[in-house]
Amino acid sequence: PDTGMYYCAAREQGVGRGAYLIIYDLRDPAKPRALTDFMLEGQDDANDNRTWHHPIVDEQKQRVYGAYLTGGDTVALDISDVQNPKLLWRIDFSPPYRGTHTVCPIYYDEVPNFTPGATSLPRVYALVCEEGTDLQCSGPIRAKSYMMDITVAEAVGTPLNVETWQVPDGNFCTKGARFGPH
Repeated sequence: PDTGMYYCAAREQGVGRGAYLIIYDLRDPAKPRALTDFMLEGQDDANDNRTWHHPIVDEQKQRVYGAYLTGGDTVALDISDVQNPKLLWRIDFSPPYRGTHTVCPIYYDEVPNFTPGATSLPRVYALVCEEGTDLQCSGPIRAKSYMMDITVAEAVGTPLNVETWQVPDGNFCTKGARFGPH
């Protein structure tokens, strides 16, 4: 809302099989204008079905985070030049894992009840979730969620996984419904 930019996951007919990030300028709603798009290398190939699911946008920090529901990629982009998004880091969860559904940054400038100077702050994390789509655990791999430390990911090109969660087997599989992260 601050910039008038609209970030969406979409695709144009004849360009690959999956969705990618398209940025529109909606400052003049009567004349919407596509500014640019972002695709991973090879994503414009007709056989590539990697699909950006939905962008998480932080306009203040000039970042867009994206999860590929098919393909398993998770990315962060610098949008300081909105017409030329720059890939900051990428991690590929596939194979052996599923596609990712959401990547959401979490900023820690200070931590309550934490001894000052005991660690480097601020820290930036990303919660990355796959999507639990299986009914009655029909898939071979149950969906997971990950906590990634992305504090230095822009400098090194990849985040650091610090925790992984998965719904336990329990009796969830026999209840006949979807369960797990979304």
